[in-house]
Amino acid sequence: MAELTEAVASSTAHGVKRARRAMAYVRERVESPRETVLRLILVFAGLPEPVPNLRIGDRDDFIARPDLVYVSYRVVVEYDGQHHWATEGQREYDIARREALEAAGWRVIVVTRTGMRQPQDLVWRVYRALRERGYDGPPPSFPWFDPR
Repeated sequence: MAELTEAVASSTAHGVKRARRAMAYVRERVESPRETVLRLILVFAGLPEPVPNLRIGDRDDFIARPDLVYVSYRVVVEYDGQHHWATEGQREYDIARREALEAAGWRVIVVTRTGMRQPQDLVWRVYRALRERGYDGPPPSFPWFDPR
């Protein structure tokens, strides 16, 4: 992260101004572009920022490392791409992991490619889960969303 920040700060390349603005939204531990898009949809709608890929459980009792974690509210948001549905082994692993998270008191929200096409709906799903868990912040807003 430090190297990337330095490279963008010292660059004079075409497009560097846009890259500098984007640096405000770069996070460590992100493992896919879709995770980033999902996180930014939530943040740009005014929800608190989730922590990417946070390990849940301790060294002896590892449960999972979900895509996006709202620690204070015990809510996780997972993006399930095609590979999560493509093989039976992956699907079974995902089901067992989600059941373990739920047994440990976490609320799990799963977002698919289809769900990403309805950003307002997915934001409201996350907002409702956060509210059920004690979040008292403002409802989401969508100034960036133009349905035309």
